[in-house]
Amino acid sequence: MNLKNLFIRHEKMPEPVPTTSNKKMLIPGSALLWLLVLALPVVWLWPRLLNPSFGMIDDPHDLKYFRSMQVDFIGWLKTGGLHGEVGDGRYRPLYWILRFIFYYLPAGLNPTGWVYIHYVNLACAITVFFLTIQFISRNVFVAFVGCLLWIFSANAIENYSRLATQEIWQVLWLGFLFLLGHFIFSKKQSKTIPLGLYLLLAVVLFLLYFSKETSLVMLPFSMVMLCLSLGFKKGRREWLLFSFLNLLFTVLFFACAPSRTGYASHYQFSFSLILQNLKMFFFELQWHYLLLVLLVAYLLRLYRHRGHLGKRPIEQWQFAFLALGLAFWGVYLPWTEHVRRYLLVSDFLFAGFMALELMSLILPFKLTSLIPLCLSCFLAYTSSAQMPDILKRLYTQPVRKTKGPVYAMQWFCQKAKANANVLVFELEPELTGASILFIQDFFQRKDLTIYSLSEYAQNYQRGGYNIVSVDKISEEVMDKIDYIFWSRRGIDRAHIDQFHQYIMHQLNQSKYRYRMNMIYNDVDREGGPLPEGTEIWELKREK
Repeated sequence: MNLKNLFIRHEKMPEPVPTTSNKKMLIPGSALLWLLVLALPVVWLWPRLLNPSFGMIDDPHDLKYFRSMQVDFIGWLKTGGLHGEVGDGRYRPLYWILRFIFYYLPAGLNPTGWVYIHYVNLACAITVFFLTIQFISRNVFVAFVGCLLWIFSANAIENYSRLATQEIWQVLWLGFLFLLGHFIFSKKQSKTIPLGLYLLLAVVLFLLYFSKETSLVMLPFSMVMLCLSLGFKKGRREWLLFSFLNLLFTVLFFACAPSRTGYASHYQFSFSLILQNLKMFFFELQWHYLLLVLLVAYLLRLYRHRGHLGKRPIEQWQFAFLALGLAFWGVYLPWTEHVRRYLLVSDFLFAGFMALELMSLILPFKLTSLIPLCLSCFLAYTSSAQMPDILKRLYTQPVRKTKGPVYAMQWFCQKAKANANVLVFELEPELTGASILFIQDFFQRKDLTIYSLSEYAQNYQRGGYNIVSVDKISEEVMDKIDYIFWSRRGIDRAHIDQFHQYIMHQLNQSKYRYRMNMIYNDVDREGGPLPEGTEIWELKREK
């Protein structure tokens, strides 16, 4: 087998079409593989299912936001709903409405309900993706491989292990867009295409645009596809309508969105930043080496068959997956506040591209020729360096039986004496706010006074919360403290935990040593280089 055959041998092979003899096997086989891919995420999702808990980063602020929506939904719609988050310059009204309707209203403050609804969201995305790849390739095993590539993406694991993420909605709507696109183009043989398909397309596109701001990349993508359709004289009517819808929603978005401030102002069109992010983002994509090799194979085949471009439908779908994946990947290149989980959408789209390309390279060969398959497995393995660390951290809690800090706060609020003073070891703004919201709002202990070293404590004090900002741990302060609440985050914030460890060391060397009694200890000291978990100490007052 030479390199030339690798790219041309498949050309003689007709599009895979199920025969009459195997149609009876197609549906049962598809159903079994579909059920299998629905079950596979449980491999990494079961820690959340066994130990459901709200997180300390976004969840408490979101719960407070949803509560305000429930109290006065029309008021919210007239302000934040229609006009966006003015302070942050963000505009994602459907993200809040969808979570409010499908998560908060049925589950409320029950994290177990949130986690199971989250899995249903994931199952819907997998189902749509599975059907799309199967319909395009006409091969259920290609759909299975595509789902594997996405389900076991580090970014998918991280996103679906959180309860507050916008990218999962983008993935769901993009899956529906590709599925509707398949139905629209497959009906081109008939003179009329059902109007309902176009209406559904408009609805899904609307949902996509107003779930997260990066969906604006759909406009340039649609323009590129329109130009290609005009050049190849194929699908011009469909892509013209698609481009018009994207233009319409883009105009509507900018007409309603607030000015770009706060979070939305973190774009910096600097060559050095883009180059730096380009180097970093490549390795943060899952299966990046496999993707690179398949991309080269795809481009070489297109170049070799440049006189017949646009003839094979599968290659057209590959281009759509690839171009849109690059668009959602490239939109973060000038972004200064990048987080790896934002690349979930690109991983999803690249998984579709890679599955179809693997079919083009592997299926034409005999089963005895395993070189492309073995090479693919090796490249996938070498691209998965992030996976062990993420899985290890997910598995730590259920294996060690440790609970999250929110559970510890709920336990503490049930046990703490009335009108007590609590020193909470949190410094970051989001975690400081989360501690206040959970203790005083959601667990109804407004009588507890929180002492905080965080520079952001005064902001919450001005907001009416029972919190005292202190500059240092002095005897004057410690004489008032009844409890110390310490939520360790291990390597996530090693320098802060070390600072808190220093404070505890000083207290153990002081007169408070014999007055401190640990009443809650749920810390994992074996799961990593630094302990994670929660400690709660009670300080007995001198008589």
